[in-house]
Amino acid sequence: MITDRRGADVQESTSSATRSSGEEEVASKHENELFAKEVAQHLYKARVGNNLEKLIMVAPPKFLGLLRDKLDGPTQKLVTHTLSKDLSKASMADIQAAVSDLR
Repeated sequence: MITDRRGADVQESTSSATRSSGEEEVASKHENELFAKEVAQHLYKARVGNNLEKLIMVAPPKFLGLLRDKLDGPTQKLVTHTLSKDLSKASMADIQAAVSDLR
């Protein structure tokens, strides 16, 4: 995240505001990449610890792509299904319903 940005000036042009928005987008992408790497490391450790037999991945499309890129080959082979859908705000019942056909 960007923390050392100066505040907006009253006379700041719209091009500067667009640039700030672009900086936030880059920061957000970087945070997503770091999180995908962290999730991939967790899944790797679960696999090598024999705590993972198969994997169903459910994530928003862009993050799912990032996560796939971060998984090592043997962990990728454990992925039985993927669902490109944002269920981050869904109830447990909705999540279970979404993946019930994928088991």
